[in-house]
Amino acid sequence: LPISGGFTEAGNDIQVFSFNQSTGLLTLVTGATQGGRGFSAAWSPDGTYLATGGFTEVADEIKIFLFNRSAGTLTKTDEKSQGAAVCRSLVWSPDGAYLATGGDPEGGNGIQIFSFNQVAGTLTFVTGKNHGTSARAVAWSPDGAYLASGAAGATDDIEIYFFNREAGTLAKIDGQSQGGQCEALAWASDGVYLATAGVAEGPNEFQAFKAFIFPSRNVLINNVVQAASRSSSLAAGVGISGSSIENAITINSSYNNAGFNYQ
Repeated sequence: LPISGGFTEAGNDIQVFSFNQSTGLLTLVTGATQGGRGFSAAWSPDGTYLATGGFTEVADEIKIFLFNRSAGTLTKTDEKSQGAAVCRSLVWSPDGAYLATGGDPEGGNGIQIFSFNQVAGTLTFVTGKNHGTSARAVAWSPDGAYLASGAAGATDDIEIYFFNREAGTLAKIDGQSQGGQCEALAWASDGVYLATAGVAEGPNEFQAFKAFIFPSRNVLINNVVQAASRSSSLAAGVGISGSSIENAITINSSYNNAGFNYQ
């Protein structure tokens, strides 16, 4: 269990605990220093690397550590800057090939995407976007095709981006309002729902969206399907299979994305 948080003057603001699944008890294994305050920690999908984000005035805010389970040690393999001394959120893509981060931009990007070398443990900047005055949360869709971002100081404090791996670009697909600012995001395991939490000016601090309510923007253009939870190319004459009959086609241009199965 990784822990990243709080101010530290003489200890570790990053800690790793082992967890006894029989007793439910934690045992401290090792720790490391973020450099000021830790805001976020995330294991790579294979559990080999730990990414951390936080606040620091003298070093980079995004750090990568190799975790040696046998020795119980963390070894830093890389670090990158969020651009404003604060990284508030970070998340690995489901395949561990990319790391997305969110934070406070100062002439840079509040949202950043890095590719990850899983052998060397190093990050390479791919692309970024600004989202309000502070990107507070980022979350990959289960298939890794889309990135959700929650922010403060934005017209749409919840935004969805399509990530084109080949081109290395983020394209905004849609946005919704939390009502004040969005602090947390979580996709359902099937990608059909997105839950959000934050500061609301109205009654709902928590919200749930189905398919993020933008089926009209999922259009068929030159036989390329652009969908809210995944993307796939269709050869001419190929249609949606019977198992996806719930994805009704309207005027052959828009449909509801509740999950797709192509043949």
